[in-house]
Amino acid sequence: MNLKDFLRILRRRWFWFGVCAVVTFVSLYCASQKQPTFWTATIKVLIQAPEPYQVLERAPARLLPHPVTIATWVDLITDDSTRTEVRDNLKDYFPDEATRIWI
Repeated sequence: MNLKDFLRILRRRWFWFGVCAVVTFVSLYCASQKQPTFWTATIKVLIQAPEPYQVLERAPARLLPHPVTIATWVDLITDDSTRTEVRDNLKDYFPDEATRIWI
């Protein structure tokens, strides 16, 4: 079967090919009209991170340590003797890293 034979068959039966094409397009259109409509939405929300003290002010009191305890921790962290002691302890555990410690 070559192209000439195919075109001869198509010319003889063009009506049925047309009917099949119309029925296919009409059925696809009807099926698409019965589908529910879907809507898609996107949104971008930009939130600025609060300052640390604002987070602490909004937190429930039972979740936070007492302010005196926090002040003690701050004093311990900033005290030179504490830093020296921590540095010495870390040198015992990590002798190769002793030169990288900048406490």
